[in-house]
Amino acid sequence: MLELESVPDHTTLCRAYAGLSEGQQRALNAWLLEQEVVQTTAVAVDATGYSPTHASQHYLSRCGRAMTDYYKGFYVTDLERCYILGWSQGRGPGGSDAPYLNALRRQAFPYARRAGRAYVLAVLADKGFDGP
Repeated sequence: MLELESVPDHTTLCRAYAGLSEGQQRALNAWLLEQEVVQTTAVAVDATGYSPTHASQHYLSRCGRAMTDYYKGFYVTDLERCYILGWSQGRGPGGSDAPYLNALRRQAFPYARRAGRAYVLAVLADKGFDGP
């Protein structure tokens, strides 16, 4: 379909994606989800932390520097097909992830399956999304 003469380097997509603004990333994700006509009854939300530096956690601990500041990514994923339906980002460490839950639910809602006039959407989250 793309008429490539060879397989691209494994970092090609990562580099191309990194060059997009967050708005462009969200528009691309929405377009991909529209192509599949995603409708779901259950989503999972979770968060993960990642370092703002290229230094490994092992190196930082060997130097006596604990990682006290990092980024957190919050994601809502369709459980039926494993599509990422939305995301948010923040800084860590922090207490509860609860402040991000409503935004993630709003991003997942357009993909909720209808049952008559009602929408059915179960949201599964770990203990970190409990209130403060």
